[in-house]
Amino acid sequence: MLQLGKVQLLGEEMIRLGVDICGLSEVRWDGQGLIATLDGHTIVYSGRPTQGMSGVADWIQRIIAGALVGYEPVSDRVLVLRLNAKPRNITLIQVHGPTTAATDEESERFYQDLSSLAVKQVPKRDMLLTMGDFNDKVGRSEPSTMSSAVGLYGLGETNKAGEQLEDFCLEHEMALANHVQTISKAAVYMGLS
Repeated sequence: MLQLGKVQLLGEEMIRLGVDICGLSEVRWDGQGLIATLDGHTIVYSGRPTQGMSGVADWIQRIIAGALVGYEPVSDRVLVLRLNAKPRNITLIQVHGPTTAATDEESERFYQDLSSLAVKQVPKRDMLLTMGDFNDKVGRSEPSTMSSAVGLYGLGETNKAGEQLEDFCLEHEMALANHVQTISKAAVYMGLS
């Protein structure tokens, strides 16, 4: 996202694909904030104090940008957005999890931020969607040991980061899914007034 023209290209592709909200990981922008593109789309981002590493962002299509109620840049790995929607408001949490090469402290800090500063702050009536790159691998569960967070649709073997993600989901009564249209369909219900 640091190259000239990437934001414009992103907007064109999202419109072409019919995507209303696109979560971005590792944008490498510094600071935190909200910008409007030349085409009227909105990008909310959260990065480090200096440019060049990590960072998360959400691109919001201009037609639903007015539904943005607020945002909280938790860290360069966690960004929370709240959108006015019907029948329920939507809270989106964009993440970029540490890689398996990260220290245990980094992984613990990520999940602490995600839990205490993001998930636990979400109003109970909101629809909660967490999206992004958790840098993990969650394998397929056997029917006898199937987790309510994973189900039968994992792929391959679960790694340590995948176990952490599964534990997090179980703790917060969440389920893992991999479906790109979820947010686009949810956007249909946004209150734009």
